[in-house]
Amino acid sequence: MQPLTTREGTGYVLSPERYDAGVNRLGALERMWADLEARQAAIPGELQALREAGKEKTVKFRELMAEKLTNAAILSALERAERWG
Repeated sequence: MQPLTTREGTGYVLSPERYDAGVNRLGALERMWADLEARQAAIPGELQALREAGKEKTVKFRELMAEKLTNAAILSALERAERWG
């Protein structure tokens, strides 16, 4: 990924000629973050439905568990990056 910002002191600077690209990238990141949070909120219901159907050993159940763990790791990394600035 080509950085659009440069670090200065405790923050970041975006040059005027890169403003549009920076806003678009930020928007895409925010959309991805929201999509991950929404998906993470939906997974427990899907897992519960599979549990109630006795399908805890299925590939689908295991894929959902893996997706939940992967999403959690990505969201955790995004939250750490947000705190560090």
